[in-house]
Amino acid sequence: MTNYSDMTNEQLDKAVAKMMGWKRATDGDWNTYWVDKDNKFQKDIYDWYPSIDILHALEVMNQMIADGYDVFISHDQLAQNDWEVYFNDYYLVDHALPRAICIASLIAKESEEKDE
Repeated sequence: MTNYSDMTNEQLDKAVAKMMGWKRATDGDWNTYWVDKDNKFQKDIYDWYPSIDILHALEVMNQMIADGYDVFISHDQLAQNDWEVYFNDYYLVDHALPRAICIASLIAKESEEKDE
């Protein structure tokens, strides 16, 4: 199992984009984008940071829900002030909710692939 918790935010963003079925593309100039399998534009690569931006992380969560995962998010204010994010039986605890969503989604997808 990949240790996603040790990844930088940039590495996480790239891993999440790949998990969502996106790949990197350029327009021949300086512009770099995430595109889907049909080469349809999804996001500007420098404007999409799901590991630190909650709105972008919620896009990841919505994709997981669309892929059939149940989601549960819990905040433990009394203990470590951590967020717990579950996708089905796979979860992660982190201080930052966007990172927790990203890492939990990657763990869930990787674990499901191993089970197949």
